[in-house]
Amino acid sequence: MPLSNKVLHFRVKVISLLLLLSLSSSCTYYFGSSWMKKAAGREGNLQYKAGNRPAELSREELIEIARPLLEYWANRPLNDELLEGKVNFSRVLMAKLTLGQDFDTVNRFMQYMTVVGTSGSTSFMNKKGDYDFREIGIVGILCQFGDDTTLLYPETADHIVNTLLIEKGSKPDTKTPKTLGLMRDTENHILMKEITRYLRNQWIYQHRDNSKEHDNTQNGMDKWMIDHLSEMLETGTYEFNANPYQGYTMSALFTLHSFAANDSVVQLCEQMLDELHWEYALGSYGFRTYRPFRRRMERAGITNLMSDPQGAISQSLCFKHDKKPFTLEDIKGGNYHQVINALVYKYQLPDNVYRLTVSPTEEYFVQIGHGLKASPELLSAGPGWLLSGGGVKRGKVSQIVPRPITLLLADTATDLNSCFYIPDDRKPNRWNQTGVYHRFAVGRYPIHVPERFEPIAEQDGWKVYDIYGRGRLFVVTKEVKGLSLILLYNDWQFEAQALADLVAEYNPDDKTLYKKCT
Repeated sequence: MPLSNKVLHFRVKVISLLLLLSLSSSCTYYFGSSWMKKAAGREGNLQYKAGNRPAELSREELIEIARPLLEYWANRPLNDELLEGKVNFSRVLMAKLTLGQDFDTVNRFMQYMTVVGTSGSTSFMNKKGDYDFREIGIVGILCQFGDDTTLLYPETADHIVNTLLIEKGSKPDTKTPKTLGLMRDTENHILMKEITRYLRNQWIYQHRDNSKEHDNTQNGMDKWMIDHLSEMLETGTYEFNANPYQGYTMSALFTLHSFAANDSVVQLCEQMLDELHWEYALGSYGFRTYRPFRRRMERAGITNLMSDPQGAISQSLCFKHDKKPFTLEDIKGGNYHQVINALVYKYQLPDNVYRLTVSPTEEYFVQIGHGLKASPELLSAGPGWLLSGGGVKRGKVSQIVPRPITLLLADTATDLNSCFYIPDDRKPNRWNQTGVYHRFAVGRYPIHVPERFEPIAEQDGWKVYDIYGRGRLFVVTKEVKGLSLILLYNDWQFEAQALADLVAEYNPDDKTLYKKCT
């Protein structure tokens, strides 16, 4: 039957739009593979090496350390209102089953559930998308409790496999729905969909039908998953530091790491999670961070230093690492949403990542690359401080969101305005906040100095701030027209005025500062 003019016109518009976007180098993730030609990487004096890690927690140990969080979710009622969201229902179900609470009600509720919408990114062409957010939580519940028929009844497992999990077969689908197969879906959607497909096949093969169709070794899913995870390791996450998407990416990886039967898949998941948490440890201080990220430009103005979901995830993994019981108030930022997945699944932080996260003692300067046409992260740290570059904008379609150059201190600050930082007053698409080197930062606009700090010494425009008293950390600043400088000195052995005099002596000409600072 011939297509109507209206349908043809719509398809022509869609194809034209996609082809136009595909010409942009910033869209090579969605429309090509050239973004992969430059792998992500780290340069600096502090490199990650695989280390030892604690053993997996038993369910009893998990309940002992995380009871307040589990009860926070488990005490919610199961009703239609809960199903209106994409993910909270699975957190409630996971918590109830972990505590062995209301399991009969849980089973009846899950058998009552139906498929709502379709998988993949939501758009004007796929208005009922995002069902994979539900699926990844449901398949986790199946794999976590499906072998304990006192908690998850066989008929509930059947309903999950036959009805609620819609990623069927063994052919991965990495394309954005309703784009005629031209546009790649976003990173977190691909992981949620394909990990669901992978684990559904594995469950059927192990519990029902051991034919080739559901054997991931024979049907190609093992190879695809290994290739996909290997690519992620080489390039890094495309949606780096993404809020909230990195949390969903990690939750999907936690799920696959816990249940994949293939040892290579498990090892790659573990490596990927280690890399993500090592980079978070490098770029955070006291579970606070203010780094550039990809996607959701409308979040650029958030000044909360703990709005990043990975902070709560990382903190919960640290509690888990040392088996330390915690309360809800202990989770900084009140972000309880992604924490439960970090706790209930098997992954444990390596010892060296844990140490760098909770008590950084080494001084370092590290550059983290995020691939072709992306934004680098530049991080300089020492005892009691972390200086982070805000990144660079690569055009609107790059989806990169830069931030100010920010100095985090060993204090209780939870908002950007309580920190030293160098802003950028231009339009965000012109930001370049990459002026960070070891103990040094440079920008174009006046430095924001928190109200609680006053300089204790000055010379020729150089100002010295004593952060912790007794010279344990001096922050030195200088502003001239169109130029701002921050220098950091640990354990200065002389008076603050001597430092101001010395810096001024070595940099007597303001005009020279535009080229070098000694």
